[in-house]
Amino acid sequence: MFASAFCRLCAIALVVPPLTDEQRTLLHSADDDRTHEEVAFDAMIEHVRSWADAEPGSEPIRLRADFAAILADPDAFRGDLFQLDGVIQQRSRLDRPHHQVVEWFLRDEAGTPFILYLHDSGLGETHDDGERIIVLARFYKRLDAVARDGLRRSYPAFVGANPKLASSFPAPPPAPAAAPVKTIVLALGALLGGFIILLLLARRRRDRAPRRAWPSAEHDAGELDGSAPLPDDPAAALAELRRRADSPPRPS
Repeated sequence: MFASAFCRLCAIALVVPPLTDEQRTLLHSADDDRTHEEVAFDAMIEHVRSWADAEPGSEPIRLRADFAAILADPDAFRGDLFQLDGVIQQRSRLDRPHHQVVEWFLRDEAGTPFILYLHDSGLGETHDDGERIIVLARFYKRLDAVARDGLRRSYPAFVGANPKLASSFPAPPPAPAAAPVKTIVLALGALLGGFIILLLLARRRRDRAPRRAWPSAEHDAGELDGSAPLPDDPAAALAELRRRADSPPRPS
């Protein structure tokens, strides 16, 4: 996901300059819930018109817009740079003196509506209703507008430039599926079973190992005190007596 977002930013965020001190001051004079006809709007349009000839800035870009938080506290987000992703619902052109600016209503993937202002110099290719676009834009203000149902609603309004079709960017890789609990339990059971089998085999080998044969008590006692019976054959008996005589005495 991060790699995909980075690729998108490389494509559309190469020339976004920071706001000048004067532009930022004018922007913070924006009057929320009213129309765009104010000096703050003029400052924002002037700002986005300079993007094409500017050097890259080091300003952080918000990859996700929390529209509920923005509407609740516009001052906390005013002037912040966002990467917006939405489907065009409606397009219209503003009246003079802003006749070179278009106003788009869009919805993000959750269905939340927002407004985007674009100057003709930053429109780029032609776009139609129903297209999903990705664009860099600065948050301008909370703005009231009449929706298609005839009710007046509040929308987060942004000013941006150079929107691109979302289909022109690589799709983010699918998230790896989490291993089911059943699979994890079976794997742990197999490991435990294998350990028990190895333990039993090791014990069986130890029980079957050959043991050293020790002489019987009677035979050992005869060897030690020389009282073992002599062979019946006279020659063999004589040889055994000589062997015993030549053997060193055993310690008592």
